[in-house]
Amino acid sequence: MTDALFDNKNWDLHILEQKNICKKLNVEWVPTEPFRMVGLSMVNINPNPFNALRHPPDIYSGWFLWSEEYSVADDFFKAIHAVHLLEYRPAIIKYLGLPAGYRVLI
Repeated sequence: MTDALFDNKNWDLHILEQKNICKKLNVEWVPTEPFRMVGLSMVNINPNPFNALRHPPDIYSGWFLWSEEYSVADDFFKAIHAVHLLEYRPAIIKYLGLPAGYRVLI
């Protein structure tokens, strides 16, 4: 019997899902390292729909994540380590291997 909470708390367990999604879409797997930064809107991270958009990675992962209405406000996104998504939104982690230009809507 597996512990679902433990499964969601282990970053490495999500890598196989990332690779499978990329293979299904016939795109290169571009991993997001757990301690690379993502932009997360902290306005309201729980409701659905939840959006994710990847820009070309640089010193950051390239990922920006938000729910509800997008805003251009300077403080809309907060930079956090990708590994913290295990706490905030573990369901999005399986998509974080997609390359730049991909958008996910959950």
